[in-house]
Amino acid sequence: VSLLWLGGEVNFLTAFVADVFTSMAKLWVDLAYTFCVLFTGSWLHDSDELTQSRCAKNKFFVSVIKVLVTTLPLYFRFVQNVKLYRRTVRPFPFLANAMK
Repeated sequence: VSLLWLGGEVNFLTAFVADVFTSMAKLWVDLAYTFCVLFTGSWLHDSDELTQSRCAKNKFFVSVIKVLVTTLPLYFRFVQNVKLYRRTVRPFPFLANAMK
């Protein structure tokens, strides 16, 4: 959480975890969809239309949850790169990595 305000320490472990989470953005969306299906109980019904209408077509899920789950790992990695640039004042590789 301290990464939100550039206050956390960036070391190998935090950089590695942020890289892994960034690479797994599609997996996080799939897990969020799975939890949505499980917690709404729509998997109990035989109709696939009911399952899709409760989660995949839900405006809150699509516009808030899906966006947050996708962008938060990217944001944390961006903040880490900015911190490393501020500490070393070397634009390469940190600013280049932040912009990709």
